[in-house]
Amino acid sequence: MQSPWKILTVAPLFLLLSLQSSASPANDDQSRPSLSNAHTCVEKLFLKTTCYLVIDKFGSDIIKLLSADMNADVVCHTLEFCKQNTGQPLCHLYPLPKETWKFTLQKARQIVKKSLILKYSRSGSDICSLPVLAKICQKIKLYVYNFYFPEH
Repeated sequence: MQSPWKILTVAPLFLLLSLQSSASPANDDQSRPSLSNAHTCVEKLFLKTTCYLVIDKFGSDIIKLLSADMNADVVCHTLEFCKQNTGQPLCHLYPLPKETWKFTLQKARQIVKKSLILKYSRSGSDICSLPVLAKICQKIKLYVYNFYFPEH
């Protein structure tokens, strides 16, 4: 099982990527309430700073992938926020792509292969070791620890 703080570091990404489909012009009337609710949710969860950091560092790659019709699951796995443990079924929130998962992931990795931030993350280092994310990761870890172990 993944540690809870890792899930929290991915939460803003899924929230933002999920909003992109509801923010399309076809859903213009329906998107306003969901976007404002999501904004309130992000602020209440103290994830606003994390969202800004994720977009600052990964925004261009996210845009490239979404422009290529990749869904949030593909984006999350391509950017290596989400990982599939050996022997475990693929964890996904959206329908699987029409092409095979492996092929879709390879295609997505080709799209962002020149990304400097991804070259760093593939070096085996934890994303929280990036200087810009270290403090926010520390705060998330502390919050999760205090939430799950309040009597320490």
